[in-house]
Amino acid sequence: MRIVLIAFGGEAFWKLRPTDPPLYELPAHAGVQFISPLLFPLLEGAAIHRSADRDYFGFVGDLCLVRTSGIGFKIDENYVAKYWFPEEDGQARSLPEAAPVVEIAAHLLTALRYFSKQAGIRTADLKAMHTVSVKADDLPAFRPPTRTDNDSFVAKRVVDTAIARADIESACRCGAQFRAPLFDTLFLDAISADTEGDYRKSILYSAMAVEIGAATVLDERYDSEVRQSKLAAYRTIVLPQAGGQTIQKDPIWDLLRHRSDFSSILFHEAVLYLFGRSLLVENEPLFQEVTRLRATRNKIVHLGEPPTMGTSQYLTIDRDGSAIALRCAKAVLAWLGVAEEYKLPELGFLRAAAPSHLDL
Repeated sequence: MRIVLIAFGGEAFWKLRPTDPPLYELPAHAGVQFISPLLFPLLEGAAIHRSADRDYFGFVGDLCLVRTSGIGFKIDENYVAKYWFPEEDGQARSLPEAAPVVEIAAHLLTALRYFSKQAGIRTADLKAMHTVSVKADDLPAFRPPTRTDNDSFVAKRVVDTAIARADIESACRCGAQFRAPLFDTLFLDAISADTEGDYRKSILYSAMAVEIGAATVLDERYDSEVRQSKLAAYRTIVLPQAGGQTIQKDPIWDLLRHRSDFSSILFHEAVLYLFGRSLLVENEPLFQEVTRLRATRNKIVHLGEPPTMGTSQYLTIDRDGSAIALRCAKAVLAWLGVAEEYKLPELGFLRAAAPSHLDL
């Protein structure tokens, strides 16, 4: 068999049990299997001569926490014959047609980011991935880290968003057509920016995620409930057309949706019309907070400068302002019914037990 290792220019964190499968099927890609990240440091170490122990952080409960700088695939011989030259010095050179391997990795990483909500996974520079192919008789057996006999401490935010088995299985089931919702990508980018200390970007992306998320939810509601029916709750009318044809129109929604200030009416008039709910009515403090977030976003976009200090009209461009923006965006998306478990950055550490303290 052949093992293909792909480095993606960043890092990912995983929390898996040693008893979890060593391989995961990719139904959309016959001949390719995803290798358990518990094995990746061992494979990477063998391929590029680096120590694997530094990537194992220990155990949190019965889950082994591991960091990788890439992902690996097991490729069957038919796939190898189609996409790889004969090996030289133990390694194979890829044909131009081997791009599907990198594309598979790119799509998988995007899906893993969506399902796990690990905002730090980098997907912007996927074309710059480094690929290594090695021939192997079998996969290595997982061995626990041997770096130390002492317990260590790991940032809580790392453990909270580390990719679990369920995330891997969900991502592997996705084909090349999978696309994460734009508001989800933007909100994860906002969380990532906050972690990196780019608070301006965090606030800007939080506001964009809220507006696009609301517009997405409203458009989906309209398409599923109004366009497909003649519910009395909506003011739809039927207009005659040439040739005896008719067209169903909703003048009220058309007016709301195409107003130049549509973003300002998202959380009251528009959502009240389609859902019979209003953020202003149900949660005025949150409504005022999202209004403040939008005002800050507008000032950043149009003036290119931070809001004036000392005023409550805008968020401050700092850690506190970013935290408010993230909490506001998460709360608004939840109020809209977006069923996603976003994990905001939290301070604190969790104990990672050394393997000598466990019965493995």
